[in-house]
Amino acid sequence: MKVSAIVAALVLMPAQAKPIWQDITDANDPKGHGRRLELQTVSSHTNVSDAACIVGGFDDSNFNKVYIGGPCSKFNPTTMKALPGFRYVAMETIDVDLCNKDGCAEMKHVGEGSGFPVLQSQDLSTHAEVGSCGLFEFDTADIKKAGFFASTTSYLSKGSFTFSSNTFVVGKECDKYSTLDVCIKNCCDPVPAEGCDCGGVCPTTTLSVEPGDFKYSLLSAAVDLEAESTKGWAKVVDMYGVTVDGTKQIQGKQYTYQVIDFTEMGADTITITPPAGSATTFSDMTACTPAQVEAGSGCTVAKVQTITMAANGWEGVSYDFPMYYNTGTWTSATSGELSATPGHSKQVVIEAIKFDDATMTTMLGSAYQAGTTKVMFLRYTFDISGITATDMTGKYMVYDPTVNTVTQAKAKAAANTASGTATGTATGTATGTSTGTAASTAATASFAPASTTLSLISMLATLVNYLTQVD
Repeated sequence: MKVSAIVAALVLMPAQAKPIWQDITDANDPKGHGRRLELQTVSSHTNVSDAACIVGGFDDSNFNKVYIGGPCSKFNPTTMKALPGFRYVAMETIDVDLCNKDGCAEMKHVGEGSGFPVLQSQDLSTHAEVGSCGLFEFDTADIKKAGFFASTTSYLSKGSFTFSSNTFVVGKECDKYSTLDVCIKNCCDPVPAEGCDCGGVCPTTTLSVEPGDFKYSLLSAAVDLEAESTKGWAKVVDMYGVTVDGTKQIQGKQYTYQVIDFTEMGADTITITPPAGSATTFSDMTACTPAQVEAGSGCTVAKVQTITMAANGWEGVSYDFPMYYNTGTWTSATSGELSATPGHSKQVVIEAIKFDDATMTTMLGSAYQAGTTKVMFLRYTFDISGITATDMTGKYMVYDPTVNTVTQAKAKAAANTASGTATGTATGTATGTSTGTAASTAATASFAPASTTLSLISMLATLVNYLTQVD
């Protein structure tokens, strides 16, 4: 796909609504089931001056887009209106690619009539959450029954508690949701380059959250769309697998793309800290073209462990990315009950990308204002070698970052340093329920040979759906 094709796609993409800032409770919907993201400050802190206080919001036309803002004192919980001086960032996971050495091929969304996407939300004593799940299939006749589901859950903590697993929505039949509890605690610390074996059990140590912690988890998994299919994941492995220790298996990566729009923060001070080496700022990054990103040269593609975003009149937020993710195997019993067995903890690679004005203008036209519109892209790389599935069992991966106010993030970092147990999430220890996000529109993915530039260009086309907004 050429960049010029993105311009054509722009005309076809619908405009997006402005965010809705709201309380978690609604007289007409006390359980919050009709809401997209009922995460906000009043439920997490009664004191709006608390430095850990964060407001959450949602886009009523796109449940996969979430907003995090503050200060809480600039948000009116009675009218659900943001006051002058309120700042926020918008973030959305907009694409997922599955690729091998030959490139990435397309998957298509399994939509109307399939029961997907699935949405759920609930207000618990410990936290408020919203979850969603989408289902995709290979857009190739020989493997069209090989599926891939992506589930997310986002929550804002209202109290202090510990957890080691997150609960993800993976389906719905009638009024009953199907959920999967997945271990998100690292099985070794630190996680080495070669990863480590979880031994089939989740660690007994936990992670912890405090009021004001905003978490979003990413879950993706392979599944066959029908029983004993000759066009499912076994066929994918047969067609695209390589022999490892005498057995054919897929050798590949999952690339997850996320966009963070910080225009409304009113400041350009973003500090990106890598796992090793010196920090850089967004303003100092050399902007990229899509071709430069794919080539890996000619511009700044910054490795990421933490991102701190300042705001005009507010301290801003800090993203803390754990440097590991977990893999495992999900299983469905004949009763339909789902379970997950931890497999390995592995290292994740996260990169920040700043596209040049020409690329942004090509995508957005007059909607992009150079020097005013502030958008950063993140690319997550997960090794998913060995991925396979049937209709009753399959491989998965899960990842779980955290967002805090800058003050709370610094306090956590100091506490972790003092105890000598710093974790990638800057929270220390964990159990419970949480989430992430996963491609909301058509995702590209797979193992069929394709142009090496296809995945990034198709991702940019998808961004039009996110970035074309009306006031």
